[in-house]
Amino acid sequence: MADTLIVGGGTAGCVLAERLSADPAHTVRLLEAGALWTSADAMPAELMDAAALPIGPEAQWLWRYEVVLADDPPVPGTIVRGRLIGGSGSVNGGYFVRATVTDFDAWTRVLGGSDAWSYASVLPMYCRTERDLDFGEQPWHGDGGPIPVRRASAPAPVSVEFAQACLAAGFAEVPDLNAPGTGAGVGAVPCN
Repeated sequence: MADTLIVGGGTAGCVLAERLSADPAHTVRLLEAGALWTSADAMPAELMDAAALPIGPEAQWLWRYEVVLADDPPVPGTIVRGRLIGGSGSVNGGYFVRATVTDFDAWTRVLGGSDAWSYASVLPMYCRTERDLDFGEQPWHGDGGPIPVRRASAPAPVSVEFAQACLAAGFAEVPDLNAPGTGAGVGAVPCN
């Protein structure tokens, strides 16, 4: 008999199970509807690639929900959710994008003007964390941290289609979302 039963091995369920089971006197049982792979070698290759979005029609690790995406006129669509350990976090691909300067400004205001969460205060921590393999030589990126960061060179077909639709709609490609003046990098300052 377990002390705690957690239904769903998504991101939140896994974190909760890890934290509760840190107490050796507390037993935890985690239930997940998806397949159980007994080793990393047994997992489908698509799930091991953080740059992939393994959500194609053949993917057996998904729940699929039919929805109406727009009302007038009705536009049917499908929403997919992960059905495996890690939940949807396991099929969403991997992204390494910082919070925006405006987010940091808002947090600074919430903290009564404290500089602890300002962009300038947090940026050196981002830089120490990352090993940017594409832009590491830039002063607003790190090149020696434990987390390798690389932009996808061969994105999933759905990502390519999305990018092409964005370009056709007039949105410009932004190679580095953390560069000064773009995306999360608006107002960026050098790491060092």
